[in-house]
Amino acid sequence: MEKILITGSKSRAASRLSEFFLQNKHSHDFILLEPNRLLFDITNRDAVNTYLIKNKPDWIIHFAAITDVKLCEKVRGSTKSLVWRTNVVGVENLIESCKKFHIKLIYPSTSMVFPGLQEFPGPYNEVDMPEKNLSLLSWYGATKAVAENNIRASEIEYCILRFSSTTRAKFIERKQDFFWKIMQNLLNGTKTSYFSDQYISLTDHAELAEVIRQIICLRKTEQTLHLSSPNITTPFEVARYLATKTGFSIDSAHASTLSSYALDHSEQEVRRFFPKYSGLQSQSSQETLGLRFKTWEKIVEAFVHENNL
Repeated sequence: MEKILITGSKSRAASRLSEFFLQNKHSHDFILLEPNRLLFDITNRDAVNTYLIKNKPDWIIHFAAITDVKLCEKVRGSTKSLVWRTNVVGVENLIESCKKFHIKLIYPSTSMVFPGLQEFPGPYNEVDMPEKNLSLLSWYGATKAVAENNIRASEIEYCILRFSSTTRAKFIERKQDFFWKIMQNLLNGTKTSYFSDQYISLTDHAELAEVIRQIICLRKTEQTLHLSSPNITTPFEVARYLATKTGFSIDSAHASTLSSYALDHSEQEVRRFFPKYSGLQSQSSQETLGLRFKTWEKIVEAFVHENNL
């Protein structure tokens, strides 16, 4: 019987995973733990150890993080901020506890640990290491890069699972979701510009549960995996395709460029918030897990189908 602890279980990604485990609890040998922050405050080392001693999980899937890129940027450079204490110190506490209690750690990360520069362009593969020059990353990406490196340097059993631009096909709150932001503009009749020269891949949270299940069942540790569409796109292509699939005019989405955006914004802001040559490769991860991930087009189509758009 595997006991799995999920931190940040109310987040967009983790909530889909929780649903899967709860809906399939009779077909899998596991016990699911979803403590709230009061019970399991990752910034408090003693609280972490107390909970783990009592509940003894076999795996921790660590989704709890501050992921708002603009919010993180406001405290850039501060190691005393809640952002750093959550995204870096919290992970250090988990590493220490995982080592002490022999717990395996699955750590969701992001394509934003890479700069997306022409000198070091994506799509990035599983063996590419995070950017060392943190000034080239958003502060959110920098904290995730530091945490990744700390995990990799530890002696625990871990799996780092990187995401790209994420969407959850069906989500009641419809907040902070790449597709829903586009849909809101379409529904409101707002003609909106999207970058046609920013290269990204997409991550479908609907595929997350099966990926996690395979990692646990196959004991895929001491490695980095990518959950990402196998092909690359741009925000403009996604917006036009979504408009087409939902019956809206493709003219609702206009093309803009990062270079034109940079005319009214600082070079650092553009580079950190909108890495130009981003995206993740996932072929090796698909082969390792015995799975086949959706293309970005199929991810859009699944979103339209699940929401009856």
